[in-house]
Amino acid sequence: MHRLAGLREPACLLDPEGVVLFVNDAWDRFAADNGGGMRSGSGGLVGTRWLDGIHGEEPRRVHAELLRRAMRREVGAAGSAVVHTTENNDPLRARLSATRLEAIASPAGALVAVAVTHRRVRERPIADVYAPVEGDGGGHRGADGTWEQCGCCRRTRRPGPGGEWDFVRTLVAVPPPATRFVYCPLCVELHGPGEPDLHGPGGPRAG
Repeated sequence: MHRLAGLREPACLLDPEGVVLFVNDAWDRFAADNGGGMRSGSGGLVGTRWLDGIHGEEPRRVHAELLRRAMRREVGAAGSAVVHTTENNDPLRARLSATRLEAIASPAGALVAVAVTHRRVRERPIADVYAPVEGDGGGHRGADGTWEQCGCCRRTRRPGPGGEWDFVRTLVAVPPPATRFVYCPLCVELHGPGEPDLHGPGGPRAG
């Protein structure tokens, strides 16, 4: 815990059941800077399940698989940590981030915790990566009254047979309550862990 407390990168500590035991000051600052406040910081996360703080069934499955892999790794062995690269975009900036999940064992070798650390790999203006779409996002609302937004790149699916995805700034800034968070096909290909069981029987897989 002391090692995580001194890091500049956002980090948290999970117990063997995936419950948050601790988040560092860098995590709290990141939450405050990105609109999450205490709800997404120590005041709202400690004592809750880490996976419950991830929005959307599909993104939650991805992170559950990462956590499962980390817990199964041989503690202390070379390459024992699980490192997952993903996007963490806001309306103005495209960020590429790396999440590191590392199991921590007792002297007897039993799993006692998992350390989760987030490191920013690259940051660029969003227009360098996606063509932003302006407006209120009403045209991206589906026939069922919901929006379908990628929990990774934050693009929203355009209704219709084409299945196109657009980066709509207003929907990224404040997703409507009726937003369903999924992974778009591009992010499944680029950022999905890629095991066959990741999305369940018949679900999409990383290419």
